Amino acid sequence: MLNILLLAGPGVLWGAIIIAFMFKVLLGYSNDDLNWYEALALGCVLSATDPVAVVALLKELGASVQFNILVEGESLLNDGTAMVFFMLFMSLVKGESTSALDVVSNFVRVSIGGPLLGIVVGFIICWWLKKIIRDTVLTVMITFLGTFLCFYIA
Repeated sequence: MLNILLLAGPGVLWGAIIIAFMFKVLLGYSNDDLNWYEALALGCVLSATDPVAVVALLKELGASVQFNILVEGESLLNDGTAMVFFMLFMSLVKGESTSALDVVSNFVRVSIGGPLLGIVVGFIICWWLKKIIRDTVLTVMITFLGTFLCFYIA
């Protein structure tokens, strides 16, 4: 768990810092084009990896179970952490003040609230679909309605 948290938290932040450094120093963007907060926000977007193909390849190659768990666990927390850092740097771009409590509450909302909302909407849609007998059009409409409703609420 400690390795997963280190990869998903400081790993994403370190990736964002490296990408921001590349844009600002190596590529030479000025503050008129891209200030440091904007570069860090861009770095957060670009540092959020999606290891779905890597996990499938690791399973196919027969990698160890511990390594698979490490990569899968990091992928679960990676997107939420990147989103929280992105929201933090975008609020700094806008000139808003943020506290540590705001950052923690955003992390909890994104990493726990999103999946919890999906689970609740999923259970409601499954309950509703069990009541339908031989109506494929209504089944498809309820499925699309559920996914769109979950997206809209989130």
